[in-house]
Amino acid sequence: MIKASDEISIDFSTSCTRDVAVAKLLGWMQGPIRRKYIQVNVDGISEDQLPYLPDLNDPIEVQLVELRMVAQQRLYEAFDADETLSTDETRKALGDAAAAVERHTKQIYLAAKYFRDIDDELAKQENAQLRIDFIATQSPADPYVTLSSLRIWAKSKYNITLFDGFSDPVEDGQPMVQLEEAPVGLEQLKSDIAKSTSRKAKFTEKNKSEVSLQVTFALLFEAFLVHVKAYGDDAQREKFLKGKDKENINAMAIAEHLEQIAAKANKNKLLPGQQRKSIVNRINDALQARNEELPIR
Repeated sequence: MIKASDEISIDFSTSCTRDVAVAKLLGWMQGPIRRKYIQVNVDGISEDQLPYLPDLNDPIEVQLVELRMVAQQRLYEAFDADETLSTDETRKALGDAAAAVERHTKQIYLAAKYFRDIDDELAKQENAQLRIDFIATQSPADPYVTLSSLRIWAKSKYNITLFDGFSDPVEDGQPMVQLEEAPVGLEQLKSDIAKSTSRKAKFTEKNKSEVSLQVTFALLFEAFLVHVKAYGDDAQREKFLKGKDKENINAMAIAEHLEQIAAKANKNKLLPGQQRKSIVNRINDALQARNEELPIR
């Protein structure tokens, strides 16, 4: 629920990628109003925040795998607890954890179905219900679909109501994103505002810390580039450098290497957030932060 005390961001996009289209069909990224600050716990973004995501930082396949991996880790923990205590409470927790893994598995299959159906519809070309935004589309392999046509298609094909601000929120019945009921009690509103102000201060401090960490990461990245150029053998240069004169770092190769290290340290199981695509995105974010904070070399 978006509360009166929540700080917001606005998304007035009129088209989206296939990844975002699938995310919307799964109930994520609903409406033009999103939360400016998304709550993140130690396991990543919690599921109840998904409708308010301002954007997809990672491909949806990465997000779905991470959600299932988190649920699977909780399943292992619940199993260990039940093996030790074997109470009604631990058995219930074990059943709930197994159900969560099953739910995320089904969500992956559902996302695959949505991708297939979207591509099948687009293949109809001029007869397709889904329309392509040719101005926003940068690659034929990743067309942008207009949100108005996606909304109509989702309703007719799946009876899914997407709320993207193109009509009254209650036109199609209960919206997927609940708006705050009004009026709100004065004391409750004052309490929400006080909590929001406190969260804002924490997020601001966290953002400063994250930027500093990103800059440090980028500097380490650049130091690694210098080291490989100066002291690396031919195999290392071939693997980690790219370009005609091997002047640039191969971020994907670095990400694959780090993914393997993380998995090996975790008994050959991928760690949430440590897949190569996520790492590449963080590398790009770090380099951007470094350029913004330290533009003069």
